[in-house]
Amino acid sequence: MNRYKSYVPPPACTRPCDNCPFKRGTTRKVGRKKINEILTAESLVCLNTLDGHEKDWLQCAGHMIMFGFENKFYRFLRKCKWKINLRGQDEIFTSVEKCHDYHCEEAH
Repeated sequence: MNRYKSYVPPPACTRPCDNCPFKRGTTRKVGRKKINEILTAESLVCLNTLDGHEKDWLQCAGHMIMFGFENKFYRFLRKCKWKINLRGQDEIFTSVEKCHDYHCEEAH
């Protein structure tokens, strides 16, 4: 018998948002400085949830998909055996370099 009455999902997005910086073809280009910060971060709060109260912030699915066990929050979830069903892997850049280059391109 399960002693827990309900499952509490982790505070994380389960798929990349439409304007996730890790999503191929995103219209939100964050620029060279910001993408360098994002790509070197150990984990990332979803940029869409940052406008709300801190208790409503969610971890970025795109960052967890791109970095897997390198993402600190993803490692925490796995270590605690907290299940998260990440979806949208096929929408994410295939490499950090491609993501970086896309955000550093000059607008035509």
